[in-house]
Amino acid sequence: MEVPEQLRNDAFRFVKLRRTDKRPVSGESWKDNIGTWQDAVIWLAQEFNVGVVGGYGRLQLLDIDKSGVEQGMADKVLALTGATLATATPGSGVHLYFLSDFKGNKNFGMDIGEWRGDNLYCVIAGCKLADDKTYRVFCDGQISEIDRKMVERIFDLFKVQMPAEKGTLVPSPFTKPKVVPDFLDKLITEGVNDGDRNRSRFIIMKELYNRGFTPEEIWTLLMTFNDNCRPDENESIVRTHYDYLMSHAEQYLHDLVDKDWLALHDYGTMTKTEKKTLIALSGKELAEKDIPEPEWLIEKLVPSVGLTVLSARGKSYKTMVAIRMASAVARGEDLFGLKVKQGRVLYFDAEIGPSEYKRRKTMIENGMDSGVLDDIYSVFAVENDDKIPRIDTLKGMEMVEATIDKYNPKLVIFDVLRRFHRIREDKADDVSAFYADFLAPLIAKRNLSVLCVFHNRKRGQEQKKISPFDIDPLDLMDEMRSSSEWPNIADSIILLQRFGKGSPFFALFSVPRRCEGIEKYVDAEWDDDSQKMTFYEVDRENIENAQAVEDNSRLEKVFEWLKDKTEFTTSQLKTIFIPKLFDIQIKRIIDSLIDSGKVKKKSRGEYNVINVINSQLGEYNNSNNISNIETQ
Repeated sequence: MEVPEQLRNDAFRFVKLRRTDKRPVSGESWKDNIGTWQDAVIWLAQEFNVGVVGGYGRLQLLDIDKSGVEQGMADKVLALTGATLATATPGSGVHLYFLSDFKGNKNFGMDIGEWRGDNLYCVIAGCKLADDKTYRVFCDGQISEIDRKMVERIFDLFKVQMPAEKGTLVPSPFTKPKVVPDFLDKLITEGVNDGDRNRSRFIIMKELYNRGFTPEEIWTLLMTFNDNCRPDENESIVRTHYDYLMSHAEQYLHDLVDKDWLALHDYGTMTKTEKKTLIALSGKELAEKDIPEPEWLIEKLVPSVGLTVLSARGKSYKTMVAIRMASAVARGEDLFGLKVKQGRVLYFDAEIGPSEYKRRKTMIENGMDSGVLDDIYSVFAVENDDKIPRIDTLKGMEMVEATIDKYNPKLVIFDVLRRFHRIREDKADDVSAFYADFLAPLIAKRNLSVLCVFHNRKRGQEQKKISPFDIDPLDLMDEMRSSSEWPNIADSIILLQRFGKGSPFFALFSVPRRCEGIEKYVDAEWDDDSQKMTFYEVDRENIENAQAVEDNSRLEKVFEWLKDKTEFTTSQLKTIFIPKLFDIQIKRIIDSLIDSGKVKKKSRGEYNVINVINSQLGEYNNSNNISNIETQ
């Protein structure tokens, strides 16, 4: 089984289904099993069935049942739209695929079929049901592009109206047309519709009932927002649900209110005809308004409320610095000369595991002479049945929120963030939606500071070993293994750059959104015998002096080697350094020798020696910072 070529689109989303079945895998909401087409390839190889979800990447699905096919509806649609990718179902139905800016769902009734364009799925070709009944390609064309008018013509074929747009007049089967209330749209968009459509409908009905809407009016609104109701249903269906509402939906509603998903108190005085407006400040009001400056948990590094990104290449002390920051907050102790507010920390580790995490945390605590810092609470996958909560799902976010509510931290750390979600971090739209739907509400509702650890993209060894003095922090941001949307979203970005392999020094750059950034240079000292690691802030001048000493030592060795030579090659020069220097270090040594008139380039990789015998180290121009300070 393979994913059809036309569906191999990075914007499309797929759902993992049971083997020989079209239902989602058991145990989770199907929306917790959404993946890309690459995930679908893996699921198919494991003999799971796969559904493609309407609404992603502008994909719209038309599911025509057997009865509709027998009535010639598939032929009529294709006569309108032209050829498009289509799948024949084992039940003699047809799935037609379209691309459109229209997005919605509609049940055509009478077992004719339905439009599945907003988080509903259809099984793809190649999947099997019991008795080897197979979904097969019916039409192998490209997915046809259609506009809203064409969608309307298709709906006319099925003798139904297109779903009304929110806020428009809706004809009621019982009463005169009514405007859809604004607050109902808010109920839908702020988390009520969480995948359980019946539960969502009960909650909406209960709220409408409490506001004095009649069953007839509620039916009208349900027809607009929830096409799960078929057109042939009538008022008795709505009335029947009220018995269930009275016994169950009230608790559902209270549960959601407790989570602040529904700020119903904001609508307490609203009548059916009132509309809530936004507050706008005049120029004078804005000038007179007292707007406080942003507060910092760690001065100019981590805001008291907001999102911080900590990013660096491998082996650059990312986790060590994250734990050290957590320790500073837990103790309320200044960090690298920066003021810190005390507060509890919740650290989600999905990077190094409890054993290594405990060792590093202990070394940092010993270096601080703080004893065990009890105000750092750590969460590990192995302590939770090897399950890492995915915070891009409602189920995972509920678990994280419940944990945060239990321990009440000021700072929450995710190390590393990419292990807590399955979004495409290189896609700006996915990143923006992930932040808006999950991270931003988490931060705002609980006044949290959230720090997310990122990996930078891997670079060549030569580029890795350039001195941090030669690096622009903005260049480091470009190396983040993710979309450029993260720097736009984050309130503060912390970038680490180590001076080289084996070097204890590293640079810390802060790029806050609301104030001037900072630049810190740090020396890390550790003692494995005493299990102690200490970070010291150092002056850039001290590091440059240490670098100059190392430069002079290398130059002295080069001058001594060149005394009896009239020419040399780059390869020969490399052999005098053990361990070997990196190519960029050799190049900078040669460039400085040329600039000072000691050697002259003969050809590529070959040089003539001009005047080195009586050279003094003081004659050497060290302005180019030849090498890194590392000792290799």
